[in-house]
Amino acid sequence: YQHPPRIFRLGHTVLGVTNFAKSLTWYQENFGFIVSDFQMMADDGVPVVAFIRCDRGDTPTDHHTIAMGSAVEIGHLHTAFELPDMDAVVAANVILTKRQHHHTWGIGRHILGSQIFDYWRDAAGDMFEHYADGDLFDASIETGYHLFDGEALHQWGPAVTADMAGKIPSLHLVQTVISRLRDVDHDDLRLKRLISLIRAAG
Repeated sequence: YQHPPRIFRLGHTVLGVTNFAKSLTWYQENFGFIVSDFQMMADDGVPVVAFIRCDRGDTPTDHHTIAMGSAVEIGHLHTAFELPDMDAVVAANVILTKRQHHHTWGIGRHILGSQIFDYWRDAAGDMFEHYADGDLFDASIETGYHLFDGEALHQWGPAVTADMAGKIPSLHLVQTVISRLRDVDHDDLRLKRLISLIRAAG
């Protein structure tokens, strides 16, 4: 590649939510999304992640258009841009590395969705992903249920980084945790669940 590879399209966005059931129901009722896969912790009824896709009947669509996380951070977690193939993902990695941008995690291949991935942060600190070669599901594929742990995110590639796992301490992170633990009426996060999430993430 003589120039940065061209983005094929915006593929998906990942959101952190405070009330998982309420948020998932809203997206299903208003957009008709289908859950492709849940990632769960043992003995916890609230999923850690739901990967949800568009219902296009017999026409295959991306494994997920939105992923919904029920961990610590809330709001926009990352947005993913599809590149033509693995060569383009590697080329983008080389270019961004040369330009000294902040690399978060990759290159590797996910388990759920199975795309080749590479995660970065932009100048404002927001995370984005380059990916290629993801799964396509039609409406007949049933929802999968999977155990969440630190190795559940990738088939191969480097170990999950502290940045990707949300383990880099910051004032914002501490404030978020304190605020969420106080909101016992509307928030899924409890101290016991927080401890379980930290342990599960490794």
